[in-house]
Amino acid sequence: MKLRITFCICLMSAMFVPVLTAEPMEVLNHRFEYYNGEIVTTKTMGVAPDDWEYADGSGNGIEAGTSTVDGEPFCVVLAGVDSIYQLVDHTIAPGDEYTLTFDARYWWSSGAWEATYECRLYYDDNGSREIIDSVGESSPDDFAAQTWLLDKTLNTTIPPGSPAIGRQLGIELAVTAQASDSWFAFDNIRLDGILQTGAAVNPDPYVGEEEVELSRVFTWQIGEDPNDPGNPMPGVIGYFVYLGTDETAVAVAGTDDLSGIYRDFKAVGDESYNPSASSEPLVNDETYYWRVDEKLAGDANTIGGKIWMFYSERTLPDVAEQPKDAYAFPGDTAVLTTAGAPSPTPLFYQWYRGESPDRTNPVDGGDTAELSIPDVSVDDEGLYYCRITNDAGDIDTESALLMVKRLMGHWKLDGNLDDATANGHNGIGDPNFVDGKDGSAVELFGDGEIIEIADSAESFNFYPNGYSVSAWVKNSMSGWGGIVAKQDRGDTWKGWVLNCNGTNGTSTLRQTPASDYAGTSDITDDQWHLVVSEYDAVVGRVRIYVDGLLENESPELTSTIETNTFPVIIGAETSGGFSPFTGLVDDVRIWNYPVDPVDVALLYTDFNPGEEVCVDNVGLAYDLDGNCTVDLGDVAVFAATWANCRSVPDCLPER
Repeated sequence: MKLRITFCICLMSAMFVPVLTAEPMEVLNHRFEYYNGEIVTTKTMGVAPDDWEYADGSGNGIEAGTSTVDGEPFCVVLAGVDSIYQLVDHTIAPGDEYTLTFDARYWWSSGAWEATYECRLYYDDNGSREIIDSVGESSPDDFAAQTWLLDKTLNTTIPPGSPAIGRQLGIELAVTAQASDSWFAFDNIRLDGILQTGAAVNPDPYVGEEEVELSRVFTWQIGEDPNDPGNPMPGVIGYFVYLGTDETAVAVAGTDDLSGIYRDFKAVGDESYNPSASSEPLVNDETYYWRVDEKLAGDANTIGGKIWMFYSERTLPDVAEQPKDAYAFPGDTAVLTTAGAPSPTPLFYQWYRGESPDRTNPVDGGDTAELSIPDVSVDDEGLYYCRITNDAGDIDTESALLMVKRLMGHWKLDGNLDDATANGHNGIGDPNFVDGKDGSAVELFGDGEIIEIADSAESFNFYPNGYSVSAWVKNSMSGWGGIVAKQDRGDTWKGWVLNCNGTNGTSTLRQTPASDYAGTSDITDDQWHLVVSEYDAVVGRVRIYVDGLLENESPELTSTIETNTFPVIIGAETSGGFSPFTGLVDDVRIWNYPVDPVDVALLYTDFNPGEEVCVDNVGLAYDLDGNCTVDLGDVAVFAATWANCRSVPDCLPER
């Protein structure tokens, strides 16, 4: 083994003798014969066998089939691109050698299509499966000739410096590619290892620990006797302690080391080491590696320790306040703000356009925590982030989105599906044009024919930051129908849809999470109505307007709306069993911000000259006659009740 050879070369005064054992390692339910704690008797579709997990919860389940080895009647089958995995009760050490053996078979297909499988060894990185090594194979062209591929093997060795060291070992069986509906089967999973044992265990600081204080006293425990599990390694009389910032150097250093990596010898019973009391204490902002070898009594042999790693306290800059998305009207000043955490050395700021680590577009004048962009225009739209620097280094903030508040799409539907803005998101479809609210409109028949807006799947994904949508509609529907939507039409409810609720005749906005916010007016009376809905992400509020009037306002929303990859559609066929819209649709608009109530009222009056809309009664507490104006009429109402008294007993009412 490479690791052992290295130590034999470097340790001249004491021979390095790691304790190694070759042994089978337990793989739970390795023949896939158990489900819910019982022996499988019939095939079980769509479930994982005991002690294994599906990567995405699908798979195909436990199948009966042709015997594989020793007459085993069951195997696990994976459908499509999928995997199952299991963590093994083993912590990975440098020099460990593993042999994974398994049986595999191209199990079934609706045709002779190729598929590819992999069997993997991985280590668990805080819930993420990081592959150490894998072996795979594609199915042969001759589907009918498929038989079990027995005793396929994967051999791997853990080298010094591997990020897998100190992590838990796992096995994953996966189908990684398919041309169509094709399945692979696996059976009889075996794992053997030549494992380093007897070495010191339970390090403090633990492997991967962050922000280790400079005064930390290191501790560990004596290793376990591989021949008597549960009891300490016999014959250990002390420990050699190694510590440094170079992983390879720590791995090969011996007691004759002169670089300062070899630190101390500690007797059994004193399983501790204090770097702060040494001539080379810990320093901030470093990645450290350390190793504890066990000294055996009676000879010069040593049990080599695992390489442990931790991070010391940081004095690098840190982000105290991430920049937030910003919206501004054209010509206004847009502001993005960040802040660095308190630092022992001065902080410096520099803003960039784009995403970290791209530093090709620094912003002129963007050298403070607050970035101001005057006279903002569409050309300024995009992502911005800030680099914060101190004497120890730098750190980048998250990127924030700057958008100009504007009309993103406007489809007048006057004989064509063109976008009346400069954004070029024209409609796609074969509509039937008829007389509309203004010019022509589109007549939709509820037959699935819709209008799809080009290039809107990604460019209209701004709505988690707020949006508004409006449409003129005329219909007499008796059921639900989608007017305009950008929604995942599956079961996830990502996005939004503006509906006509034919059940009670109202307009309804549905958005993630699946919540409905309905107006109160009947819009199914075969008359033209302006329906406007908006989402204000800053205050977490949904509003519904009909014919310029606010009809419903949601309470504060605590969840966020999710984006999707579906286009904007008019005459939307939506999820939840809603039908396509039946009726007339005219003048559809979408904004990237919540519009003002006055703008909603003006949108209505622009199409209805001579009509008026009372936006609200804020500040009109004395509008006693309800005409949306405080005038002499209100004085007359007040005067008519002057001196009326209902106080008992001073003013007894007539009986």
